[in-house]
Amino acid sequence: MKISTENIINDNAYRKIKPYVIKPYVLNEEGEQFIISSNKNLSEEYFEHLKFPVNKFWGKYFEEKINILQPRKKDIMLDVCCGTGTLCLNVMPRIGFAKCIAIDNSRIAIEVLAKRIKSNQPIETRHDDITNTSFDEESIDGVYGNSFLHHIPNNHAFFAETFRILRPGGVVVLTGEPSVAAAVLEGLS
Repeated sequence: MKISTENIINDNAYRKIKPYVIKPYVLNEEGEQFIISSNKNLSEEYFEHLKFPVNKFWGKYFEEKINILQPRKKDIMLDVCCGTGTLCLNVMPRIGFAKCIAIDNSRIAIEVLAKRIKSNQPIETRHDDITNTSFDEESIDGVYGNSFLHHIPNNHAFFAETFRILRPGGVVVLTGEPSVAAAVLEGLS
């Protein structure tokens, strides 16, 4: 079976993006903006199922993946497309960074996460776009994310921005991608 965008996206989603597909897995600029806007405008109900503590199995899974690569320094880590905080609230406190900055382009997700952070947790939230952030060059020690690349319409822009903000000796670790490329992407972490 030939794998194409049409084969891996559910029919309803494919109908919505089909006008913007210029070649397999590539959207035109208007399509990228459509996806970004759709993600920014997700309702609070979308995030309801994501407000849970991570159980022992998933905690161990995340920690094993995250601990494969260690950054030179552990001052600032970035939880990209953080949603309601699965990584920054449940896993990051155990891996030794001084501060976590959690970003998402969904204002609702950031608002929900901000309410979940306890006063003693060194977590800062930002409503920001990971393909064009407000961070200085070489300012982040580790970029971590879970199950989000399928929400980004231009992965090349994400990686370009990630490597712009990453300090020398910094690391990028991605986990849990529900896509045909998941094993490859996790293997690159």
